[in-house]
Amino acid sequence: MAKGIKVIACQVMEKEIISIVGRESNATFVQYEYHDKPELLHNRIQEAIECSTDYQCIILGFGLCGGAIDGILAMTCPVIIPKIDDCIP
Repeated sequence: MAKGIKVIACQVMEKEIISIVGRESNATFVQYEYHDKPELLHNRIQEAIECSTDYQCIILGFGLCGGAIDGILAMTCPVIIPKIDDCIP
């Protein structure tokens, strides 16, 4: 049985997201040090998605992040990517 919604987001938004989802177990935060390394950030996001196989959907809490979310795939559930501006020119 699927657990519900998983949030994968930038560490910068951790406090705000925890106040919304209420449980850290439903949220994974990627270190903000990856922000200026889009390829590494992409890999961390993809790894977090691949470790989240038993959820109904995943919400990503990232901007475009220099293209880091380009090509992100999830095979077991939908991924919701809110439309947010890029913070990296």
